[in-house]
Amino acid sequence: MHGPNGKHVTKITWDEFVKWQRWDEWPERLDNPPLTVETTFWYKEKEYMVTSLRGEYVIVTQPDFTEIICNKNFLTLLNMPFDNQKSFKELIGEFQFEN
Repeated sequence: MHGPNGKHVTKITWDEFVKWQRWDEWPERLDNPPLTVETTFWYKEKEYMVTSLRGEYVIVTQPDFTEIICNKNFLTLLNMPFDNQKSFKELIGEFQFEN
């Protein structure tokens, strides 16, 4: 499948995202796992990125890097309201992730 920019995209589940981020390699950080892979995804025809800036984890719009939400704790960020009071974790099935 191809996204709005023509790049290959895929859908993933929360469990697949956790495996992709390799959180199992940091069992001591279950309450705040690391961002191991910057993530670009499409949602409602908009491109977003999960990354880190200034010592915080953020979800930004692409290509302008406008911050949508931020938090020092990565897991908390992914559970914060992102769109219509739903979190990244709750909406993950609706995203198209770039490979």
